[in-house]
Amino acid sequence: MQYLNSELGLNITPYQYTGGVQCDPHGLDGSDNSHYSTGNGRVAFGEGGVDDAEDADVIIHELGHGLHDWVTAGGLSRVNGLSEGIGDFLASSYSRKLDNEIPLWTSADPEFHWMFSWDGHNEYWNGRLNNVTRIYPDDLVGQVHTDGELWSSTMMQIWNDLGRDKTERAHWEGLRMTGPSTNQEQTAQAVLDAAVMLEYSAVDIQTMLTHFLNRGYNVSANAILADGFE
Repeated sequence: MQYLNSELGLNITPYQYTGGVQCDPHGLDGSDNSHYSTGNGRVAFGEGGVDDAEDADVIIHELGHGLHDWVTAGGLSRVNGLSEGIGDFLASSYSRKLDNEIPLWTSADPEFHWMFSWDGHNEYWNGRLNNVTRIYPDDLVGQVHTDGELWSSTMMQIWNDLGRDKTERAHWEGLRMTGPSTNQEQTAQAVLDAAVMLEYSAVDIQTMLTHFLNRGYNVSANAILADGFE
């Protein structure tokens, strides 16, 4: 939250209350599950297997739902598993930043692309990935967590090329222009539009556009064609 608001100047905070993010590290009566509630703006972490609040990926993923809700003023979209992908992207972004500072894995290691690397990828459940190659919309399966991997994987490809600051800023500013029925493709266009409005270079926008098109999102960057960008 400090990074997004103080360093990037995004001003994303809960609208349900003031004073920081409210959470319960021992919520859900011991159930092995966690959630963010749009009604009260709070996060609850379950227990069982690995306690969810012991895994930073779980904490930040659930915070990602909150940020999605807050930046859209209550317009969080679950279409195509979008909000799940947003949570996975935020957690992956934070983990990748840490791994760049103190390398633990290389891109050749499977663990480099793991989501929920402590809570998942074990005997309790398989966790998720942020480097899937599935294509939108053909490979959507109608399961929000699986479909969300398309979004998080695309954003992490962009992250790898543009870095954390540019990717996060365009991502969250783009989300401001979305609503409760926005799908992944429409969100990709919003993120691209945000990059244009933020005056990213033609090279950066080309990079984003290429990754979105390769994923199958039918998006365009017409606003900068006049600068010789094709």
